[in-house]
Amino acid sequence: MVNVPSLGGVSFAPSHDVRLTVVHPSVDRAHDLVLSDILIMGLDLGTLGYQALLGRDVLAHCRFLFDGPGKRFKLRY
Repeated sequence: MVNVPSLGGVSFAPSHDVRLTVVHPSVDRAHDLVLSDILIMGLDLGTLGYQALLGRDVLAHCRFLFDGPGKRFKLRY
């Protein structure tokens, strides 16, 4: 079960264990962020304008800086 209030609240969604790779902009694979055994939920977020959401389980491996007024972010790992 997953709770997404903007999609109507609690619902059932398929879950999968995956390996997640965030490709570094340099395209040097040595700098990629690779996380194994990440649990994901299969939800259609397209109606909200999103392709995916990163949770705290992923962000715990990163430094996430968000500049709201500047409409920018930095993700370091």
